[in-house]
Amino acid sequence: MRFAHIINPVKVKKDRDLYFAQPVTFETFKIAKNFSNIDVIQCSVQYEEDRDIIPDHIKILDNLSYSVLDKGDFKYKLPFIKEIFKIGYENNIDADFLIYTDSDIALMPNFYLSIKNILEQGYDSIIVNRRDISDSKKEIKDIPYMYSQVGVKHSGWDCYIIKTSDYKKFNFEESIVGAVGDGEIIRANMIDNSKNFIELKNEHLTFHLGISPRLTGQYSDIDWVKLNLYNNGQAKIVIQNIINNSNQKDLKWAEMRLDFLKNREKLYLDALNDSNRFFGYWKLKKIYNFFSKHFRNS
Repeated sequence: MRFAHIINPVKVKKDRDLYFAQPVTFETFKIAKNFSNIDVIQCSVQYEEDRDIIPDHIKILDNLSYSVLDKGDFKYKLPFIKEIFKIGYENNIDADFLIYTDSDIALMPNFYLSIKNILEQGYDSIIVNRRDISDSKKEIKDIPYMYSQVGVKHSGWDCYIIKTSDYKKFNFEESIVGAVGDGEIIRANMIDNSKNFIELKNEHLTFHLGISPRLTGQYSDIDWVKLNLYNNGQAKIVIQNIINNSNQKDLKWAEMRLDFLKNREKLYLDALNDSNRFFGYWKLKKIYNFFSKHFRNS
């Protein structure tokens, strides 16, 4: 069994959480590969300006050629899911499974061994939900301490294992990585195209340092709200296409997710409306985040 594990690193300033998270991710990749006897190629798909942060043990594939900046007036240069997967697939056609994880998701040492064991039980696609641990220690030297933390389970999606032969059935539309909704789109494709999908919600196989600002700022930071609204629209298109064209008999899961996306769209639109912003959910979220941070650091 051969794995091709794809990530999309990005060079960031020291004030970003990724500045500390990505080196931890890179190092845990090396540890997990060395811990197993499995054939794994770890590779990166990136923009030209991000190549120099990628360590030697991760194979650098082709550069990305365009971003969401080509689609409209957005602040951040975020890549398209379909281009990342296309480059990863074309360079690893002989792999049995493609793995994609966000660049801030670290691996436990037994990650690859556990995934192989689960696949051998008859599953053909897997999502692993991460554990959120404390970010009080975030240097590479602290990784043994990070391993010791159980953390808390996170309900979002950021680690995907798909059968390589299923990849070409996937429809990502013009969705982007880095904005809310990317996991929704990949997960929907996995459920629709696999024969035996499983989502691991409680297993301790991956972890994330602290609470992601992508979650805490999704309604409060206007630049991110615009990106989230865009990606939410792409997710609606993907799931509506599944409802219209899928061979599955039971599509209640897709209908429920589409309803969720429609409701979330209203929140994003409200967040862009100055007259509604004060009393919105996003303001409550900011207050909650403030007190959470205060008590975590006290």
